Amino acid sequence: MNLTLKIWRQANADAKGKIETYQISEVSPDMSFLEMMDVLNEELIEKGIDPVAFDHDCREGICGMCSMFINGEAHGPDRLVTTCQLHMRKFKDGDTITIEPFRAQAFPVIKDVYERPGNTFERIVVPFTDGVKSLNVVTNLKDAYDSKGKNLIEDFERNITLALIDDAWKVHLRKMDELKQSVQLAVHEQKDPLLIYKFEAFELFKSMLNKLNKEVLSFLIKGSLPSQSSSTIQEAKRPRSKQKLNISKDEVLNTEEMAQRNRQVGAGASQPQRQIIETITREQPRIGRNEKVTIKNVTSGETKTVKFKQAEPLIKQGSWVISS
Repeated sequence: MNLTLKIWRQANADAKGKIETYQISEVSPDMSFLEMMDVLNEELIEKGIDPVAFDHDCREGICGMCSMFINGEAHGPDRLVTTCQLHMRKFKDGDTITIEPFRAQAFPVIKDVYERPGNTFERIVVPFTDGVKSLNVVTNLKDAYDSKGKNLIEDFERNITLALIDDAWKVHLRKMDELKQSVQLAVHEQKDPLLIYKFEAFELFKSMLNKLNKEVLSFLIKGSLPSQSSSTIQEAKRPRSKQKLNISKDEVLNTEEMAQRNRQVGAGASQPQRQIIETITREQPRIGRNEKVTIKNVTSGETKTVKFKQAEPLIKQGSWVISS
């Protein structure tokens, strides 16, 4: 892959920093992000340029020393991993990657609040987010100001850990209550409910610990002050028109009213229904089978007089009709 790297370079704490742009080619998707940085530094050293300095230690995703802001996200776009475990397959050929160090975002706010005239705050609430959930951290304003934000970091680690433990424990207790009710059915299978309860409870507790460790580690690594950007602004949804609903309930009849209504229904059912008599009107008078009729042949015009029972099949054939 061919990539464009925009990296924050600063000679020392007093020097003014700026973004430097570098081109790097032939990057393997199987490389880790720090391996890609090592390749860049080798090229810079060959050109006589100072390499990019960055913190790292174990490179196994344990210590958390490899702290970088990659495209505006702590440790990059992947989740539940540190920068050393971020692989280049998360990026595409031709991408531009912006790399910055972690910044002390909270201290300028604390300094502004503490030095503001008429400040009467003793403790303040600082919001933190990992991009998924947001949690508030309460810290002592004077201690955070005197320590230049270090006391806030300690409160951040302690409060975030306790808050995540509290949420995970509530969910675990709810699952334990559900398990307690479900194991009662084991009696029908001739199994010991207590033994099943102990085994399942141990598995639930173990899975809760594993999930909790991942959530705490992820939030402590990726946690930062929430920021607003133009990309997050979207058009507000139009309010839905209120539907006119019937909020009144049907009248409930008491016992006597229901009995009276049933009597009326029963009385109506007992009355005989009026039968509808249909009157059939014949277009021609009825002719008996033994009555004589005069029929006429439609083709030859021949006429003859016969009994109706003899003329009936001729009439049905369509060659004869009744003349009178």
